[in-house]
Amino acid sequence: MDRRQIKTKQAIYKAFNSLLLKKEYSQITVQNIIDEANIGRSTFYLHFDTKIQLLDAMCDDFFVHISETPKTKERTHDFSHSSFTLKNMVSHILYHLKDSSSSIWGLLKSSMSHFFFDRLEMIFWSFCEENVRLNDLVPKELAISYIAGNLINSCKFFIATDFKDSPEQLAQYFMASIEPELASK
Repeated sequence: MDRRQIKTKQAIYKAFNSLLLKKEYSQITVQNIIDEANIGRSTFYLHFDTKIQLLDAMCDDFFVHISETPKTKERTHDFSHSSFTLKNMVSHILYHLKDSSSSIWGLLKSSMSHFFFDRLEMIFWSFCEENVRLNDLVPKELAISYIAGNLINSCKFFIATDFKDSPEQLAQYFMASIEPELASK
């Protein structure tokens, strides 16, 4: 994708996010997005076929980086030289949530936030299946569902408290909630 296409896509995202702060998703039309982004109809349809595809792409852009082990230092955090543990994964997600909040705030505050959190849960579920040693006393699906649910609730708390705690502190709370014995360490 060339720079012009990237800028256009970002303008569409920004317009959609702005509209989600003002209106319900169901009340937003493609024409509203086009007008807000100041682009032509054909330009919108060059990038997206529908609003739901736009919503899906916004989530993909947010999650593409999170689903991979960090390889380089980032602007606000650096997990490139540490083992990618469950706690580090949670911290990494929280950093990206905080860093990207202004570009996805409309989505997070809209009736479509479940779409975002469902996608996050799927990505986190995969991470847990591959990287987390689970207790043999609990069925795997139940354990992962509990851990993923705690992540979603931690993210919602982080947003609701306007990112008051640091991502590391909230990750520590998360770990203590799924493994109470960690709270004393």
